[in-house]
Amino acid sequence: SIYQIDQKLNIKLDEIKYSGDKKINRQIATGLKKYEDNNTNNIFDLIINSDKKESIVTKDKKGNATSYKLTLSVNLDLKSNWETLKSNRCRTFWQPCVARYLSPKPPE
Repeated sequence: SIYQIDQKLNIKLDEIKYSGDKKINRQIATGLKKYEDNNTNNIFDLIINSDKKESIVTKDKKGNATSYKLTLSVNLDLKSNWETLKSNRCRTFWQPCVARYLSPKPPE
């Protein structure tokens, strides 16, 4: 299939540290693991810091929340096991989303 991506990155993740939302962090780490190349000498430690914020956007006539704004911020920090600072990479991703739920409380 032309949509299938079967590529390995030229890295291997050694130690993975998490802070923030554990469920999101684990999903990110699992997703990245499938792109690892175990036959490389480019070994990195990964630090994942995520922050999830939920806020009510709209309410019904009874005052029950009907839609929520979910904002997710993820910071990925790759640190090499080498002494050089040129190998350290840090990226932050941020995505807001508005969702409607039928129940009064959003799913966890």
